Amino acid sequence: EWKINLEHAAFAKKPDVPKANIKSTLGHYLHKIDLKKESDIKLVDAVQRAVNKDQSKMAKITSSQWGSIRSRAQRASSDDQLWHDLFYEGNRDADRKLTDVQGFLRHGVAADKWTPVAVNHFKNTFDQAKEQNLDVRTFIALYSSEMAKKKQNSNNVAHDKV
Repeated sequence: EWKINLEHAAFAKKPDVPKANIKSTLGHYLHKIDLKKESDIKLVDAVQRAVNKDQSKMAKITSSQWGSIRSRAQRASSDDQLWHDLFYEGNRDADRKLTDVQGFLRHGVAADKWTPVAVNHFKNTFDQAKEQNLDVRTFIALYSSEMAKKKQNSNNVAHDKV
């Protein structure tokens, strides 16, 4: 599984290799692959840390809701669109009636599970991924996938104890 293979790789000491002046196309290609690998390790490590930190704070969120968030992250064309799709509070007219569609976490079944504290916590996780210059949409997709697995595992453990 990817998290097992990459989890400890972020902490592995790299040998001290002198920087070479890359001149060939193959050298540039291999350098890009190395940078991508480092970026992937950084992303996976950040997801694992966030999941470990957030799991207890998001206990009421169902695995199907995490699946919806993952799907939205994969379909979003930008980080801003994903933020709007998840967190937008909507505009209201003078009578306090909504004049447009709220984000996923603000209405319907999802709003019942997503307390204001949980929404703010998830918003902070989203913002921290952005501040760390991570690929936010991929981060949220992986994060929500892992949170869904944790929820499924906790449901299975609770069921086995009965």
